[in-house]
Amino acid sequence: MLGRTGPVQEYTAADMRAVPDVNVVGIVRVTHAFLPLLRRSPHPVIVDVSSGTGSFGMTHDPGRVE
Repeated sequence: MLGRTGPVQEYTAADMRAVPDVNVVGIVRVTHAFLPLLRRSPHPVIVDVSSGTGSFGMTHDPGRVE
């Protein structure tokens, strides 16, 4: 989730809180939801998938399109 876009003076604390709530806390919530199945599995695995837009370095490099 990229969150709200627009002039920074229009952002609220709730706007800023929503992004890590989805992108960070959401991973913990999903992991907890799957723990019962993972514990029963003989080969439990968690795979998190991200994108280039999640990289601070990539999104702040003027030579890249992200």
